[in-house]
Amino acid sequence: MDMTDDEEDDLRIMVNLTDDLDEVRDDAIRDLLRKHGGVVKGMLRKVFRNTLTENEVQEVLLRTATKAWKHADSYDDAKAKLSTWLVAIALNEARDLIAENRADFALVDEEFLAVQFAKAESEDEPTKQEKKVVRDFKVVLSRLPKLQRAIIEADLACGDIADGERLAELHGTSKNSIYVSRNKARATIERELKKMGHFDPQHIAE
Repeated sequence: MDMTDDEEDDLRIMVNLTDDLDEVRDDAIRDLLRKHGGVVKGMLRKVFRNTLTENEVQEVLLRTATKAWKHADSYDDAKAKLSTWLVAIALNEARDLIAENRADFALVDEEFLAVQFAKAESEDEPTKQEKKVVRDFKVVLSRLPKLQRAIIEADLACGDIADGERLAELHGTSKNSIYVSRNKARATIERELKKMGHFDPQHIAE
């Protein structure tokens, strides 16, 4: 059976989500939100109308777009329409958000934050391992793409998640792009620090 124009457009979006170029992926995310964002938000408002605030609905939508980008290769148009697939992701993301009790995202894990922030306020001399965590973190941070590095530095500076709209304005991009770049940066930081052994229980205990 021939594909409709709408189905071909959905396929184009999903293919572009896996492109190697950031600009192409960013455009695909914008197209995804433009085309299906209304349906996803409508379902979220209906199912979680007494649970999620409007800001949280928007947060779930952005999480859904990020999850769709990360798992674009797993989408099978023979099994479900793109809108159906996205709604399923969104419902799971909404439940995850509720389960988190609206807590802010951590940069990596609690041990790293303790070293990066709490220890910085302590008068005690950092241990050799603590110094190495901070040093390695700075190395990983320096290797991030410019926008990702700027976002993480802004988050660290304010001790929280820096305002996306403000960052988008400062860097001449969209709030959606800030959200995706932040998630990519966090994933890279955690992955690289784990490679260095910082979050391995046996290594930490040494």
